[in-house]
Amino acid sequence: MRSTRGAVREADKIPNEILTEMFTHAPRAVLARICRTTKRYRAVATPLLYRTVANLNLLELETWVETMVANSELSPHVWYFEISGTRGLCEEAAIQLTTVVAQLHNLRILNVVGDLCRLGGKLCSASFKQLHTIRCTAMRSTSTCLATFLNRQEAVSTLTMDCTSRQPRPFEALIQLPKLTSYRGESMFLPDLHDSSMCGLTVAHLWAWTFDIEWEPLMERFGRFSVLRDLTADVCRVKGSAALEAIAKHLPRIEAIKIRAKGPRRDERRPDIGLAEVPHALGPFQALNSLSFEHFPPRGFDTHTTVTVWGASCPTLQQIGIAGTIWCRAGAHWEQVVSSEADGGAGVAAGESE
Repeated sequence: MRSTRGAVREADKIPNEILTEMFTHAPRAVLARICRTTKRYRAVATPLLYRTVANLNLLELETWVETMVANSELSPHVWYFEISGTRGLCEEAAIQLTTVVAQLHNLRILNVVGDLCRLGGKLCSASFKQLHTIRCTAMRSTSTCLATFLNRQEAVSTLTMDCTSRQPRPFEALIQLPKLTSYRGESMFLPDLHDSSMCGLTVAHLWAWTFDIEWEPLMERFGRFSVLRDLTADVCRVKGSAALEAIAKHLPRIEAIKIRAKGPRRDERRPDIGLAEVPHALGPFQALNSLSFEHFPPRGFDTHTTVTVWGASCPTLQQIGIAGTIWCRAGAHWEQVVSSEADGGAGVAAGESE
């Protein structure tokens, strides 16, 4: 008994900062048990228990909503909220959900796959001062509410936009996120971003590109601000070299480029890289460090020779990805450092270094 009491007294001497670090690595079930021990442990563990809300099934989500409604003092503890949809949620919980989320004033990350009860209620007009990352789904029925919601989030630096339709209803108002630095998602939404959102973008990962005719105007718009440093994009109907040439024309200071071939439909052929044109397209780049072509149709060519020629055309290049391989500059030569099966191992990796 004495040894147990002594151990408890020694544990009580542990600073809260160390307890917080220890509890951070505990599973939710363990945190819940810790909350039922002492008042001090409960005070330390409770914020961690409610900090992340994710991967909840419908029953767990309904229980969480009930808990938050009955204990509003827990709201400030939630930093990360993720939901995969509300279909099947009971009517009362669905109505309460948007009100509960709107009261998460310390929210940092909001990840919504689905309509989040169509962004109704108080959530549409909510403003989160510390919210820096949003992933959301644009739907025809909620585009107006979504634009209103996004325009109230002035601290957002990372935006991911999914879509449920290839022709979503355009936003009635342009999206203004003055601190935005990273955009990931459907490229069709870029025209809906106000210049105040585009002027600080340094990272853009564009998915499901289906309108290559807009490629040149899009690069021209990025070039207006000359801050984009990392671009990943799908191309469907243009050669990789043509896409690269448009980037070089408007963004000569870009540092990393990844171009992925994607057929408009499964039965349509993916575009070629355009190997012979790439060296010419590389000439204008002034700071390009990494270049990658993914999922382009396999063609028989000497990968090492191709990489060497490209490297000579752009002295700043340090890494090249092509035909399922990754090459890095090693002095005056190029060495293959990684090989993957992503592109079926196309090409011939002849002479990794000379």
